[in-house]
Amino acid sequence: MIKGILKSYRGPWRGIDVSVPPVVLKGDATPYCNNVYLRGGYIKNRPPLVNNLATPDGGYVGLLNSFVDANNVPHTVVATQNNLYEIQLPYQLVLVSNLGSASNFVDPYGYAVLANSIYFSNLYNSQLWAWSGSGAVTTPASGSDGNFAKLGAAYMFELASSICLANTYEDYTGSGGPYSGFFPQRIRWCVAGNPTQWDIFQYKGAGFQDLLDTPDDILGVLPIGTVAYIIRRNGFTLMTPTGVGDQPFNFNHLWSGDGYASGTGNIFAHTIDSFGSIGCCVSDEDIFAITVSSIEPIGGIAKYAIYNDINTNSDYSNFPPIGYFLSRFNYRESLYLTYNIALVNGIVWTYSFDDKSWTKHTYPSTGFPCPPKGVIIG
Repeated sequence: MIKGILKSYRGPWRGIDVSVPPVVLKGDATPYCNNVYLRGGYIKNRPPLVNNLATPDGGYVGLLNSFVDANNVPHTVVATQNNLYEIQLPYQLVLVSNLGSASNFVDPYGYAVLANSIYFSNLYNSQLWAWSGSGAVTTPASGSDGNFAKLGAAYMFELASSICLANTYEDYTGSGGPYSGFFPQRIRWCVAGNPTQWDIFQYKGAGFQDLLDTPDDILGVLPIGTVAYIIRRNGFTLMTPTGVGDQPFNFNHLWSGDGYASGTGNIFAHTIDSFGSIGCCVSDEDIFAITVSSIEPIGGIAKYAIYNDINTNSDYSNFPPIGYFLSRFNYRESLYLTYNIALVNGIVWTYSFDDKSWTKHTYPSTGFPCPPKGVIIG
């Protein structure tokens, strides 16, 4: 008779490990688990997915964010392809303004908050909008002051009190033109503290930079602390303030020889997201965690299982991977922060920053089991 030996193991857990054959795994890792998340020595069931964002116009939610107006009143806004709404209690979406028609629009808005207003834009409507919490939505870059009939961008962020646009559409009517068109390698910024002043021929401090010494387009931005990472199709460019009025920003393309991760590969644009001082993105080579001073791969021991699911459960043209951060609090725990990769067929991979471990979740959904891009769930 063969007697078995019962062993017990304690956390912290290393999560899913497919880097070695299952027979040689230690007891703190597993080749497969589903619908649990790990923290310290705990193994807990994942929370349910709740989606309360049905919109009155039936549109896709491309923006969900909050800001505080000049009277210290908080506002939470939702933007679809065609309309801007404000969420008011009890939960309802109240129309703020119509944004025009962009029926083919499926990408998120770029957005930034500055001086008690929210600014947002996308390439499909090719317009920069602003809302202060009352009155109508405005177009701060248009008209006699801004000299842009239209100015829009795929991505937007605030850095050194300037609204910055990346991957732009510009219809310029001022003394340096006229001209119009798409500029996928361009970053444009307004005068610090004044998002109505964009014309470099009229306002000192406004400007733009074309990243022409790199062969790829801008796919996203990660503002982290006092710097911003411009994420290109095959790499990263670091944008830092200089404090010099005529040249307020410096641009540095990052290479592995500078101590940054090499082999970034082709980056999936919809996986770019940030939370406070950390950001993440997914490429076809690895998953990267990005801070002010480093870019590090975090796919680790679960990498091959994650990419097997990405390759099996992604339609890159219509349903690419989506990455987003989630944060949770409860009375027993401090902040629990995760980065999540959502795929079609209800699959989500979750990275715990506390344990540096990956787990897998399967939701009863054929769509994307995730919130709109850029949304933090508390």
